[in-house]
Amino acid sequence: MKIRLFVVFSIFSFVELYAQGLLFTPENQKSHVEQYIEEDRGFTSYLPSSYSLEKFAPPIRKQSGSSCVGWATCYAAASILHNIDRNVTSSFEKEAFAFDPYYMYSIMHNNSEADCVEGLNFVEAMSFFEDYGTKRWAMPPFLSCDSKWSEDRLKDIQYQSQPFTIDNYYKLEVSDIELLKKIIYDRTPIIIGASVDESFGALFSSEGTVGSTGLWNPDYTNDSDISGHAMTIVGYDDYKFGGAFQIMNSWGTGFGDNGYVWIKYKDFTNVVSEAWKISKKSYG
Repeated sequence: MKIRLFVVFSIFSFVELYAQGLLFTPENQKSHVEQYIEEDRGFTSYLPSSYSLEKFAPPIRKQSGSSCVGWATCYAAASILHNIDRNVTSSFEKEAFAFDPYYMYSIMHNNSEADCVEGLNFVEAMSFFEDYGTKRWAMPPFLSCDSKWSEDRLKDIQYQSQPFTIDNYYKLEVSDIELLKKIIYDRTPIIIGASVDESFGALFSSEGTVGSTGLWNPDYTNDSDISGHAMTIVGYDDYKFGGAFQIMNSWGTGFGDNGYVWIKYKDFTNVVSEAWKISKKSYG
């Protein structure tokens, strides 16, 4: 069902001083991935007006290079699923158990000459995650986005990463706001791919709109400097900003609402073109 093509892509753009790194998934690759469908639509009647998985999230950190897919998928989403599975909420344990965003990224770009600059797309990254897993951030080897791997080094670390594969991944309908809320309420984070421009910068920058409340007010008038950025939905609130999703970002705690961003429901489908759900039975 899933294709595994690890190829080199073009150099990606920047917003503010942060490299992004999401390459939007081509339709021919997306078509091979199963769509997640909720058969019983009665869930809309029992969803609470707000819900958040933030208490299970690892600490906000700042990405290096174009590694946002690894941050959104491994560090944020997979770590949250692990912490939910084991009911981990203490700051120390969440930091100790967090998964490494650079494991996936550095291996998939091991032969690249443009270290830390090239991006990833979700289907290829999640196929890698399904086959090879990830490692804990706190366990050696300690990696960066430009770490290099030999065949022997890869074999030596497989015992660490193989227990942390994912069982499956699914594409989600971006426009189905109620379904996305239901998935969050079912205690599953959602990985998204957003089109960001200068409006996604900090409020004090020339075009930035994101202040300490975390609210992003996208600018739809200029699409010349759009780049792709992967983040993770961890919550929603039907009353905040008229209804918005709480998004875990990877630009450090100084950006937005202590590292989190809020995207209003009414803006969501205009700026988010991909949404994904990963599954793992248990991290046992």
